[in-house]
Amino acid sequence: MQTAVSIVAIVLSALSLGWQFAMFAMSGGRAKAQLLAGAMNARGDIMTASMRNWTEVWSDRAAEQGYIHRVFAVRVRNTGRMAITVERWTFTVLKVARRADQIGMISLFDAISATRKRSVMSLAPLGAALSGPELPHRMEAGDKQVMWAFDADEVLRFAAVARDAFNMPAALPIIATVELGNGRVYRSDRGWVRP
Repeated sequence: MQTAVSIVAIVLSALSLGWQFAMFAMSGGRAKAQLLAGAMNARGDIMTASMRNWTEVWSDRAAEQGYIHRVFAVRVRNTGRMAITVERWTFTVLKVARRADQIGMISLFDAISATRKRSVMSLAPLGAALSGPELPHRMEAGDKQVMWAFDADEVLRFAAVARDAFNMPAALPIIATVELGNGRVYRSDRGWVRP
């Protein structure tokens, strides 16, 4: 009888410990990054759509309504139960390689750097974001979303440099990357650009 009670106690304590770990992992700050394409008008209003819905026809229709300045935007949502601090956001052009094990990354960061693990070339944007709060930005648990927009022509010029430097095809995959204050990095879904 004592053996059965001991086994039940051990099983319940293991389940309790697992539940505590799951609650700890789920209660922290979490974010979701989304890469958007869009246009901005003279007042600073921004119209955006997902990268797969952004077409030249969409861009022409937006221009007819006064949205003539093309932008790429990074939208960040706090999906966790605690506050998060967004330290930086970037646009990352993924290198298209002939073999899957040769994929490298080129990122828009704050400084030029290189790492040992991957061949990463980082480049600082020439200008500040066209919209969005200053970094670092704290998002409370109930905050819906924050969006930063950047000049699309600058991003496309950067993608063209990456394409030429690494001898890549005309269409390039691009993602948005968001780095939080706790060191976690979140990446958006992939979009495609033609610089």
